[in-house]
Amino acid sequence: MGIFKGTHAADIIKLIKENFTDEQRRMLKEVTLDMVNNMNQIVENCFSKAIRVIDRFHVQNIINFFDNRSTNAAAESFNAKVKDFRRQFRGVVDVKFFLFILTKIFA
Repeated sequence: MGIFKGTHAADIIKLIKENFTDEQRRMLKEVTLDMVNNMNQIVENCFSKAIRVIDRFHVQNIINFFDNRSTNAAAESFNAKVKDFRRQFRGVVDVKFFLFILTKIFA
């Protein structure tokens, strides 16, 4: 049917109901969802008879955690360090210099 930007339930429900008739929405058999709680609300409101499928990326991350106890904590930690470093300088004006400094500090 389509891809809609955002996760705010009321906005997405409005867009779906404006662009698709009740009959078109009833014909939909399956909906692929992100794991955001608002998605279930949207599907329940607009496509109550459709089968819900969680996208593979999120399911794979969950399975990796329970099978191997692996997480993306290291990447998240590094991301937080980069954001904090950027915040200290109140933004980035010279991207090349910023990346150079990051590699010197964290590489």
